[in-house]
Amino acid sequence: MKKKLSLTFLILTIISFVGTITTTIMYFINKSRINDVEFIKIAAKSISKAKELMDKTSMLGWMSIILGGLTVVFMVGTIILFIIWGKEKKMKLINKEATLNE
Repeated sequence: MKKKLSLTFLILTIISFVGTITTTIMYFINKSRINDVEFIKIAAKSISKAKELMDKTSMLGWMSIILGGLTVVFMVGTIILFIIWGKEKKMKLINKEATLNE
């Protein structure tokens, strides 16, 4: 059971890490667009589109931070579960050796 849970946490860690990288890259792409001449042209045509782009960039920034935090939590959980699973495996081996020696 702990092995399946450990592998589940490992998969969640990988998915969260990939999501963090993706949203961070998208954030920096949008951030550079806001500081570009293109943004000034968008703002001159429509204030609502410019605000929409700024809101999207802000949302991507917050998503990157949240996914980064989740990644850290999942990594810690994965490490702890693998350590517990490894200790249980060692204890089973020790118990088998003790019964064989008797």
